[in-house]
Amino acid sequence: MQFKKTVLIFIIACLSLVVDGQVINGFVQDANNVPIPFVTVYVKHMAERTETDIDGRYSLKLDPGDYELVFDLMGFQQKTVQVFLTKQNQVLVKNIWLQPADVLNEVVIKKNRRDPAYAIMAKAIARRKQNQGSIQSITREVYIKAKEVITEEERKKRNEKSKKKKANPDSENEKVDAQNYDPFKEKREQDKKLANSVNLVETQITSHFEFPNKLKEIKNAYKKYGSEKGLYYLSTTEEDMDWYNGLVSASTLAEGPFISPLNATSVLSYKFKLVSQTMDDSNRFVYKIKVMPRKKGNTTVTGFLWITDQIYNLAQVDLELPKGGLLFYDHFRIQQVFKEIADSTWGVVSQEFNYHTRMGRQSFKGNTQVDYTEFILNPEFPKRFFGNELGAVSKEAFERDSSYWSKMRPKPLTEEEQRILAIKDSIEAVETSEHYLDSIDKAANKITLARIMWDGVGHRNRAKKSQLEFGSITDWVKLFDIGGYRYGPYLWYYKKWENERA
Repeated sequence: MQFKKTVLIFIIACLSLVVDGQVINGFVQDANNVPIPFVTVYVKHMAERTETDIDGRYSLKLDPGDYELVFDLMGFQQKTVQVFLTKQNQVLVKNIWLQPADVLNEVVIKKNRRDPAYAIMAKAIARRKQNQGSIQSITREVYIKAKEVITEEERKKRNEKSKKKKANPDSENEKVDAQNYDPFKEKREQDKKLANSVNLVETQITSHFEFPNKLKEIKNAYKKYGSEKGLYYLSTTEEDMDWYNGLVSASTLAEGPFISPLNATSVLSYKFKLVSQTMDDSNRFVYKIKVMPRKKGNTTVTGFLWITDQIYNLAQVDLELPKGGLLFYDHFRIQQVFKEIADSTWGVVSQEFNYHTRMGRQSFKGNTQVDYTEFILNPEFPKRFFGNELGAVSKEAFERDSSYWSKMRPKPLTEEEQRILAIKDSIEAVETSEHYLDSIDKAANKITLARIMWDGVGHRNRAKKSQLEFGSITDWVKLFDIGGYRYGPYLWYYKKWENERA
């Protein structure tokens, strides 16, 4: 019985504290009446404190008395407000407006509680479909530059090989002739090695899109230096890394999809941390949120998202894909930048992919940059515009000269890229010259006994785009072919027509 009385007295005492308590609450906003989240609100010289929520709302319970409330957030001028509570059970509403600090662009948030990033991500997830569907149809110009990147380690390896050859010229039975010495030979050889070790592709495309997944592109220009092998994203039809999708499929990168941080159940797969916040050009907060998988796997990504306050859309993306989920690459990083391309309509304005892998004993490192310009929203596409054909190539695509590319590039090439392209252009000029092609045809059309016996002979007519081939004598009789023996002679004829179809 004594125990029950003690518990009852304790409950009554607690209730009396609740009844006697008074509440002061309100909103904290900036000069444009935009709510400011995560503002620290505390009573001067006392321990009572709280913080504004994602909507800028705060609430404090205090005893009657005279208090000084302090509103503090890095990036804004601290504000102190005098309040006086007299009546029992009073609810006092006090809205506060903060002015931005004179000098501070970035705010770092550190708190010992559930990270506010979860509330921000919840808002972004709730608006995911709305933000994704803001563009129903669009036409845009796309510039793609994909290239192999030579690392410093790879450069050192190549330099070491070059030094060894110089140190032992007799190993190649070479003798230096002072009279016929060419001082530019070494430089030309270095340039040629550099040009041959770099692959670079430039593409200019007109891309047409209709929500949710209709796509068609017209390739207006294309230039290849070296090989395309290993280079990623040479066409807008190749992949759609849209993180507004709950699951992001990338068939050329991985067999299965990746879980987007904006997935409705992403909290089960990811931990989030608010790293910092900045102001954009429209005086809105942009929250930088760190994305961390709860456990290692082949479907979760790692990196950062930038979320815009009020509209809770993606402003930037910087994510790394898990190595275990990749088919070909050992490392893959995707960066995206979003901008307001029209009133209240946001879209991707640039993408960058960095990737590397090992190809045999060689290490391959690539970079692809994609820029989007000249947006046309809600164009009227003709009927049956989107069909089975995802892409087409214009007749002039492979004939664009250097002046065209100079105007088309969003950013000029680096000095090294310019040097590499100049070397490759000079090599291409030689290899496409009439004299060189005639010598190739002459060598191909030469009739020798060895070709008659083993390789076969033929005649190539480059002007008429035709080629005639005769099988070798050794091919005339095939004793162990499918269905029994076969005998010749054999003849092949190849012709390419004006429409470039064989």
